[in-house]
Amino acid sequence: MFEIRDYTAEILKESDFIKTKQMIDDIFTISQGIYKCYKDYVNIKQQMIEAVREANNNNIAVGSNKLSFTYYVEPIILNEHVFNYIVDKYYRGGF
Repeated sequence: MFEIRDYTAEILKESDFIKTKQMIDDIFTISQGIYKCYKDYVNIKQQMIEAVREANNNNIAVGSNKLSFTYYVEPIILNEHVFNYIVDKYYRGGF
């Protein structure tokens, strides 16, 4: 049982790291003007979330007396105030 707890803690730590990287990536893509508005950003992120949830629902495989699974980190969505702040502060182009 101790090994499962350690493994779970490792997965959660890696998940937090991936979420942090996703936030940084979002900041850069928003600041580059990739999304024309918050609604476009949310729509894209929701599509990604749905794909990840579907993958996580089908992530267990059994073979050779071994159970294995893959866990995909669900993307986060920055709130509209943060989105607007990034656009106002860092986006230098025009839509």
